[in-house]
Amino acid sequence: MTDQAIVVYDDDCSICTRFADVMTPITPDLVWRGSRHAGDLPDGVSRELVEESILLIDGDGVHSHVEALQLIARHAGSLGNVAATGIDVVHAVPGGDGLTGWAYEQFSANRHKISALLVKVGLLENACAVPSAAAPVDDLRTAATA
Repeated sequence: MTDQAIVVYDDDCSICTRFADVMTPITPDLVWRGSRHAGDLPDGVSRELVEESILLIDGDGVHSHVEALQLIARHAGSLGNVAATGIDVVHAVPGGDGLTGWAYEQFSANRHKISALLVKVGLLENACAVPSAAAPVDDLRTAATA
């Protein structure tokens, strides 16, 4: 591995890949690796964790979910620090950390549906390669209620 902090993201997810594409140039002190090209992962980090969460791996350990996003934001200059501070503010409110955790989990679990909608409205070129991403949006709505 490297001494630099490494971000591992699900490169089957078009949203995650687009996020990495946008963030890479503004976080030059981070090494960005798609999950298929991540190489050896630290002990205790499963491929399943990579599929459900973005990871930031640094000298302090493995950070996932909202914590990883917050640390990544802190590497992204002034605007990133504003975003990370916004998360700090939400976490200062009783139950705030649960709220951000819930929001992250909801987004992560539904990213294939979200990417399909973003393709339909023209904001993404390709839907996620995660399960159900190739299904038409109407099929996704039907599947969600079944």
